[in-house]
Amino acid sequence: MKSLVFDADFGLFAVGGSGGWSTISKKVERSLDYGVTWEELAELPSGIVNAALVVVDKDTLFLSFGEELPGPGRTEGNVRTMNLKTNQWTSRASFPKSYNGITSCVLWETDETKEEEIYCIGANDKSVMVYNLERDEWREAPGTRLTAYNGGGLFTWRNSLMYAGGNGPADIYRWDNNGTWVDIGIDVPRSLWNTGNSFIFVEDFCP
Repeated sequence: MKSLVFDADFGLFAVGGSGGWSTISKKVERSLDYGVTWEELAELPSGIVNAALVVVDKDTLFLSFGEELPGPGRTEGNVRTMNLKTNQWTSRASFPKSYNGITSCVLWETDETKEEEIYCIGANDKSVMVYNLERDEWREAPGTRLTAYNGGGLFTWRNSLMYAGGNGPADIYRWDNNGTWVDIGIDVPRSLWNTGNSFIFVEDFCP
């Protein structure tokens, strides 16, 4: 499955993808005109599927762990960033936990930390992990684990960390100030397996 991320300021990015485990792609592409035309960026060292992408700023693309060659279920915990000025990939601190290969990450700034960090979900123990780009460090976010996690996606809305989708009851959860996942009582109309980072919220159209 090809990984996509869109940023209104920096473009649409597409990474990896598969037509079968023998043909997993290393390609990285960007479109600045909403997918009409594409430019190829530096390839990854190995093919990848089910990775999560975050556009950190105008110079940095963050790539989370995913499933890499040579076969299904091969999950190495690789984390990389691309310098969009130099078109070069850099290896970062590996994801420190076992995970199921279906991940979701989002850039978020809490009232406590006052700095933007990358929040990821996908660990087998259902914890939320936080990556600090400047320090190249991972830590587990305090609070409860999302027992409902099953391949859904993270997004932010009105400065809150949200989760929705997955293979099963497609409820929507909000992470409150105490680090507790709360079902907000709104359901996605149907199960959304392997949602990953497929949520884009347009603030003006949200109640």
